[in-house]
Amino acid sequence: MRRSQASQILDRVEGKILLVVGDLMLDEYLWGATDRISPEAPVPVVQWGKRTFAPGGAANVVHNVVALGAKAVVCGVVGDDNTAVELRRALTDVGADLSGLVEVPGRLTTRKTRVFARSQQLLRVDRETAEPVAAEVADALAATCRSRLDSVDGILFSDYAKGALTNCWVRETINAAKARKLLVTAGPKPESVGIYAGATLLSFNRSEAAQAAGTPICDLDSLIETGKRLVAELNVEALVVTRGGEGASLFGRRGSVEHIAPRPVQVFDECGAGDTFLTAATLALAGGTDFKEAIALGNVAAAAVVQKVGVCPATREDLLELCPTE
Repeated sequence: MRRSQASQILDRVEGKILLVVGDLMLDEYLWGATDRISPEAPVPVVQWGKRTFAPGGAANVVHNVVALGAKAVVCGVVGDDNTAVELRRALTDVGADLSGLVEVPGRLTTRKTRVFARSQQLLRVDRETAEPVAAEVADALAATCRSRLDSVDGILFSDYAKGALTNCWVRETINAAKARKLLVTAGPKPESVGIYAGATLLSFNRSEAAQAAGTPICDLDSLIETGKRLVAELNVEALVVTRGGEGASLFGRRGSVEHIAPRPVQVFDECGAGDTFLTAATLALAGGTDFKEAIALGNVAAAAVVQKVGVCPATREDLLELCPTE
């Protein structure tokens, strides 16, 4: 993708509003240095340096939406704990609309704590409640979505199987959005893929696509067969399978297949790259771009963030810097 082309797409993205629905998380980073092994166990001793926070999961999608010049309305679940306080602060700091947050007393807000020494991740600790939300909470989430359908340019579902996205209310929301001809994209987990049938665009990595289809992907032929099968079974307009350093493959409703080349970069950390890819592609579609260009922009956005350590958003400047001028 040329720089002028990316710039034009990003110009059309500015001011668009996405409803981001999904499993919200807080990413916590403990930074330090290490130069010795503990005498208590064969593990490094990390000398404390600092602690930082960043929006994670669906909240990382929100961060990316805003970083690319659009607006985000957040719909998801938090608990009544300190993690929720930090997550609200992080999302407020990036300028997101938090009116769709539903607080559930006693539920743990998902927090992923990563320990780094000299930019190398040593350990991750997860704290979360992953059980499906109760019916009254699902009703509250559904009501939030319904109230926003006429004021947004699209919906992006970010599913991490942490319990916020349950079958009935997500199906109802997608059906209501389709009735309004509204853009709907999702990054499903393989076990919940059927919930998102009828969406505009679904995004998987190669492993997720194989699990969703229940068939192995061992070469290009099996990838193509799997992609076409999923499009037909899920009745989506398009489906994309990201393939890391090999780029992405786009499958259309009428059997079309496009292989979009990657943007080669040095990879430092792949955390959050899938969220960034889908966010950029969704915003491009919301701005009127076709599927192929949207996926190409997503590739560039993902390439921008894998060069960074930790979960970080891609900015307009990041994308344009990676795009050649000619």
